[in-house]
Amino acid sequence: MLSVEVAYSEKEQVFVKKCDLAIGARAGDAIKAVLSQAQYAAFKESKAKIGIFSNLITPEHLLQHGDRVEIYRPLLIDPKAARALRAKGKKA
Repeated sequence: MLSVEVAYSEKEQVFVKKCDLAIGARAGDAIKAVLSQAQYAAFKESKAKIGIFSNLITPEHLLQHGDRVEIYRPLLIDPKAARALRAKGKKA
């Protein structure tokens, strides 16, 4: 058995759920295992980018014991644009 975590954060909360999967399980399997639980039904698996410890992967990625599959939210604003807006605000 593989013991892995699936992590997701929203503005106010961070969700980390441990799950046990069969050897040979893929990242998509871990996400589906968590999504099947009612309290995690708000996740949008289809378009979300995912990774393991900040490295982008695909849902077909084979998992290893101890991996943390992270579901990434899309950026609301480009980081460079946000910095430029902050800089303009300070100069004004």
